[in-house]
Amino acid sequence: EELQAGLAAAGIAAPSDLQEIFDGCCAHREGKLHFVEFLACMMPDSLIDERLCHEAFNLLDQEGKGRLTAEDLQAVCHFDWERCRRMVQQAKPVDDGTDYFEFDDFYMLLCSQKIDERASKVPRLDGGDGKTTFTGIPA
Repeated sequence: EELQAGLAAAGIAAPSDLQEIFDGCCAHREGKLHFVEFLACMMPDSLIDERLCHEAFNLLDQEGKGRLTAEDLQAVCHFDWERCRRMVQQAKPVDDGTDYFEFDDFYMLLCSQKIDERASKVPRLDGGDGKTTFTGIPA
């Protein structure tokens, strides 16, 4: 409510999904953002690298198992179990019947947009038709 009032006072129209955005940033579910949560939400993608992802994964993996379950996420994030279960399923690239995800899945989830953007800037070696050419490379 304070955020919405502050935006209105500044003449900024709040997005229709403001509450959903706020809930996504507010890990403690206290109805207010802690400074660290605010910084995490504002962190540019360019700062998210493999080392930072390892640190975040290790904070969530408090038992050092090398994989995260819904119960692990619930213990740290304090979300309801069903939401944590959906988060686990979202992190997995394919549904293989397991109820956990590993670091590689976590890293790909966090960095897939950055990887996709980087790949779109690399000259393609095919013309999009599957035939090998040297599109984007001067002759």
